[in-house]
Amino acid sequence: MTTLLDLPPMTEPEAPANATIEERAAVFDAANPHVYREFRRLAFVLYGRGHKHFAAKLIVEQMRWMWMMRTADASGFKLNNNHTAYFARKLMANEPELSNVFETRTREHA
Repeated sequence: MTTLLDLPPMTEPEAPANATIEERAAVFDAANPHVYREFRRLAFVLYGRGHKHFAAKLIVEQMRWMWMMRTADASGFKLNNNHTAYFARKLMANEPELSNVFETRTREHA
């Protein structure tokens, strides 16, 4: 199975200057689909071990940790904290059994 660590570094595509945080995360996701796949895989690992509620931030930090353990150069792994909520909501929308694993807050729209 291919995981995040087997793939090339992420790219940070340019989003429009007036893009919302969610729009920026969607642009990043489209350019780096392997990040969501790894986020999803790790969430299912936790869920499969019996954890029914956990933090999306926990998964993001685990992904960062795994990358740093693999290489001395972490410059190719830039995962913006602002993208965490986007990935959590996407996962809960796409995976019915994980629809309540994360606690979310109401989004503010500009």
